[in-house]
Amino acid sequence: MINVAGLHEFASRCTAVGVDVPEALKRGLELIQVANEHAEMPGPDDVLALSDDELRDRVEAISMRWHVTEGLGGNGLKVGQHNVTDELTQAIAREVVPELDSMVESLQPRFDELAAPLIAAARDYGFTFDTTSDDVIELADEGAAAAWRALRRAWTAIAPLVTFRTSMSKLFDLGPTMDDVRAHYFPRSPGMTTPNYSVLFAAGDNWSIDTGYYVEGKTRGHLDWLALARDGIQMNTPTVVESKLNSRRQVRLPAPEAPSQPLGVRRAVRAGQAYPSISSD
Repeated sequence: MINVAGLHEFASRCTAVGVDVPEALKRGLELIQVANEHAEMPGPDDVLALSDDELRDRVEAISMRWHVTEGLGGNGLKVGQHNVTDELTQAIAREVVPELDSMVESLQPRFDELAAPLIAAARDYGFTFDTTSDDVIELADEGAAAAWRALRRAWTAIAPLVTFRTSMSKLFDLGPTMDDVRAHYFPRSPGMTTPNYSVLFAAGDNWSIDTGYYVEGKTRGHLDWLALARDGIQMNTPTVVESKLNSRRQVRLPAPEAPSQPLGVRRAVRAGQAYPSISSD
């Protein structure tokens, strides 16, 4: 199920990177707020000031809102609130998922411009994740020093775009997911607990469903951007990512026929809907 807090966060990230928040997302969040408020019943400022009829009305309203519905669990309008919220989040996904490709495409030129220093640092000077400032100083090359400084600025610049693109896949259940990992390594995955998101930013075949292009940290890992940059990086649309994932499935698995619908849409169908959850991890 899509997380409502995640939808709010995604809307904020849209604004942060300069893309329009989809209308379906804005309206859906407004309706969720209406449902939340309707399920609550604030008390009067002074119960003793109520008239007899007002008190009777309040007894009935509280009873309606908090009665236990047999077979459904929960209390009164809370049951409806939860069900309506689920319906709204699925409706938001149905409307927004088809817009995600164009949202990513609108950001690609900016991403390419901001990420260019990463590619230059990796290709022209051979910088890697293990390169240090001392290594750069020892080169005694002003071009290398300038590339090093540009590299650090570039990462700061593209980080919001990377977070936006990664959160898109997480929120709308788009590839790569743990289902993709398990499908690739059927019947068991190699101890992974989160997907490797290198495929979201690989210009070519320079991505991994396993631990390639990934650096393990003390608390959590992150993508190895310089390893990715050697063969090119770009911000891929969900459709491109699904195509890349399908290419690996076809090569390594006797996988079932690849559905034509985006992964998040397919999962919504399987859930019973009529149509279809920085470091850089």
